Amino acid sequence: MSRGAGDGVGKDAPAHAVIVPFLDRLPMVARCVAGLLAYARPATRILLVDDGSTPPAESDPAIRALLADARVTLLRHPENRGVAAARNTALAWCRTERIALVLMLDSDCEPSPDFIEGHLRLHAEHPDVAVFGCAVDGTGDTFWAHLDRVMTYVHAIGPAREVRHPYHLGTTNFSVKLDRLPVREQVFDPRLNTGEDALLIPSMLAASHAAVGRAMFRFDTVACHVSPVFCARSPKARRG
Repeated sequence: MSRGAGDGVGKDAPAHAVIVPFLDRLPMVARCVAGLLAYARPATRILLVDDGSTPPAESDPAIRALLADARVTLLRHPENRGVAAARNTALAWCRTERIALVLMLDSDCEPSPDFIEGHLRLHAEHPDVAVFGCAVDGTGDTFWAHLDRVMTYVHAIGPAREVRHPYHLGTTNFSVKLDRLPVREQVFDPRLNTGEDALLIPSMLAASHAAVGRAMFRFDTVACHVSPVFCARSPKARRG
C-alpha cells in the first residue's frame, strides 16, 4: 500500500529538500513537481534548477502556478552549464538553508506516492547509511525501459543490497545525508556531461574517514522514468 505525506516518519523528520534539475521539457517538469507536491509534507522543500531553458521556466503558466506553492523554489542558470553544475547549485542552496537530507529526482520521472516518505523512513531507520538509491521503473517495452529496470539495482551487492566501491548509485532516485557529502563547492564534476553521479558514490566510499557511512539500494520507493529514450543529452546533459 502506498503511503502518503506523514505516514512513514513522525513530525520530527529532518529538514529535507527534493532537487529537480532540468533543461527545457517544461510540461514534463510540471508533471514531476505536481506529483511531488501531491504527497509532500508542509515542511518539504522542492528545489527546481533551470539549467538555461529556452524560454525560461518561469515563463510557463504551469510552472508559475506551481511556484505559487511556498514549498517550491526555482533557481536559474542564465545559460546551460550541465546537470552536474545544476546539482552543485542546488546543494549550495541546501547548505545555506540548513537542509539535512537531500533527495534527488530526474525531471523526466514521476515519483511514486511514497517517494518522499520512503526516503525519510529509510534514513530514520538507518542513521549509519549515508546514501540510499531506490528503484527506477522504465515505462513501456522498449530496450531503454528494460535497461532502466536492470541498471536500477545492478550495482547493489548481496542480500543487504549494499553498494561498495567501485560501484555506484544513479541520482535518478537517490537521497543523501548532506553532512556526509564532500565539503567542496563542486560536489559533482561540472566537466562531465553525464556520469557525474557514477563518480560521486565511489569517491565517498573510498574516503578515508568512517563518518561517510554506507550506501545501500532499496526497493522501498519507486520513480517511474516516463521518458526512457536515452537521447536528449545535448547540448550539455539534458538529463535531470
